[in-house]
Amino acid sequence: MIYVGIVGARSPLGLKVIDCLSKNSDKYRITFYVDRNYQVNSMSEATYASVEAALSFNQAPTVVIDCDSPDGALDRAKTYRFYAVPAIMCCACSPDELDTVSRVFGVEEVPTPSLVTAPDFSICNTRLMAFFLRMGARHIDDIDRLEIAVHLPVGKKLNIGIWVTWAQIFNAIYGTDCAKINVKGNTCYCGKVIINSFSDSALQPNGEEVHIRLFYGKKTQLCYTYMKAACDDLVCDCLEGVKKLLDWFEANPDEIGAGKVFANHLSTVMFAGRKNLL
Repeated sequence: MIYVGIVGARSPLGLKVIDCLSKNSDKYRITFYVDRNYQVNSMSEATYASVEAALSFNQAPTVVIDCDSPDGALDRAKTYRFYAVPAIMCCACSPDELDTVSRVFGVEEVPTPSLVTAPDFSICNTRLMAFFLRMGARHIDDIDRLEIAVHLPVGKKLNIGIWVTWAQIFNAIYGTDCAKINVKGNTCYCGKVIINSFSDSALQPNGEEVHIRLFYGKKTQLCYTYMKAACDDLVCDCLEGVKKLLDWFEANPDEIGAGKVFANHLSTVMFAGRKNLL
């Protein structure tokens, strides 16, 4: 039996994950639910307002699945490390911050299991960015910029933290992973990456469409490569990403026990053994 703690339990993704695990109750058992919307900690209901409360009052689960917002993810990652609990989560933070997380140990210095992170649980976005990360590495000497245009349903705001993390990973190829971030209106500049968000009334309520152009070559005559990914239900797409990471977690106990912080790991899991992405 795999005992699971759910963080962000009332979020759209958290509800999907709970439903998925509940349908496989012979294999998974949810030990606690954490969400900021729970006003009172309840041991009888196993509902808690914070990660610290849940881990203080419960035996450590086999794994925590963190479906909460990337806002505050760095602090939650440190908490998982402090309590020596393995977790699967989106962690929108810089490589330096992840390095800091990897050095957090529990008060009793017990062996700390691995933390599995991804900038994004979305299969579509991960596949798209993995392509451009590899292509950018091939054009490292003549890259001009990477333009990301995210189209969202009317009224939905861009989760900028996720896309800034992708931008930092891209910039790290050129040694500029600490590039300054400058936001003007619906545009975010981060090193060699420009992120724009647009409202699109044609999209489904949970849909998303991402257009990416990579510009390279001589300044006077730039070339570009263009791709797009369209997703009718981003929450279901993210659920598939969580399931892939959970499957990897179950299949690699030695890796989990090693105590490493795995960054951008959904991409690694999706493309394991595939050498020719371009």
